[in-house]
Amino acid sequence: AVVALARVLPALSEAATSLGAAEEELVIGAVPAIEKARLYRGKGGEVMRSAVCRLIAAISRSQFTLPLPIKRALHTSIDENLRHPTEEIQVVAVLGEATVLDTSDPDRCDAETRVNAVNSLGTSAQVEAMPMSVVREVVMQRLLTAAADYATDNRGETFSRFALLLRCQEYRTALVQGLVISIGGIDSVLGRAASSALFPLLRAEPEGPEILVGMLRPLLATLEANAKNDRVVLPLLRTIDQLFQSGVLCTERDPYTGFFSELLELVRGELRQCRDIAKLLEGVAVVCHFVGSGQGEVPSQALQSILALMVNRYPKDDEEDEARAEKLEEVVDLLGETPWDAPVPEVKVNRNKLYAPLGLTPPAAATSMQMSKKAAVEPVDENASYAALVESAGY
Repeated sequence: AVVALARVLPALSEAATSLGAAEEELVIGAVPAIEKARLYRGKGGEVMRSAVCRLIAAISRSQFTLPLPIKRALHTSIDENLRHPTEEIQVVAVLGEATVLDTSDPDRCDAETRVNAVNSLGTSAQVEAMPMSVVREVVMQRLLTAAADYATDNRGETFSRFALLLRCQEYRTALVQGLVISIGGIDSVLGRAASSALFPLLRAEPEGPEILVGMLRPLLATLEANAKNDRVVLPLLRTIDQLFQSGVLCTERDPYTGFFSELLELVRGELRQCRDIAKLLEGVAVVCHFVGSGQGEVPSQALQSILALMVNRYPKDDEEDEARAEKLEEVVDLLGETPWDAPVPEVKVNRNKLYAPLGLTPPAAATSMQMSKKAAVEPVDENASYAALVESAGY
């Protein structure tokens, strides 16, 4: 009966025939009623799950106005079936969830519903038992549909789910190119959404380092293939700089042999005879990360690039290089000259001096300690106070 209902509803929509209010209410409440009666149990439970997923797809395609609790209940049902170990139920669950994304009219599908749909599809892509053919032909197509309708809800839920597909090698190159443009592009909202989706994934253990290595090769390939193409190179340089700043990339550890030297050589090539100030600044930011690297000749090559840029025709770039070099020198001096085995209060004072040149915000405790110490050592001019007293008395 549930399967028959799922087939009748689309036919009624095509014939422009609507149900009465009472019948529509029964259809909309059918799935919650089935689950309340616990009809998933027993021998026919799997058959009922499959039928319910088809009914949800049919309801989504119909012209029904669904109350928010019903929408949430349908998505909860789909999410549960996506985790079911039976492949057939997973497939129909994906089809049921994907139907929501096929509806492009914002009045028929609110932002929260579409976000839930994207999240569920992302979850389905991670189910180990799901065949890759289903991921490729169903999940990816629906995610692309959601991306095409991105203007409906531009908070970034669709790129966050695309990032998870970095686990799939066949999508990796295209995903890296898209994420680079998103993270390093001019749209700050999209950039934050993309970076917040990618960086935690790359830090996650144990798969994060493996995914990172897998995406760095296509990243280098993208930089090499788009040499001197600033539309791609500029956001790519910004993305690399953010990978270093976030700690995902660390110059003390080469993700794989030769990566840093390859990357530095490509960046140096982009900076040669460059007249774009924005690109020079982003390139300098990346090169400066290699100065403290312990990877062979990488540090000396980075310093040579910085010295070469010191005579660049654009003074702002020279100032940027000089400022970074001075900060680095200040940090090295503080680290080398501070007796770190001295009493803790003395060590803390010198430790706190490292925050500014490293571009870090000192914790509240360090700031308050510095302020209290300054107030304690500030001399009090007694004569000035006495002169003020005499003046106020009219003498």
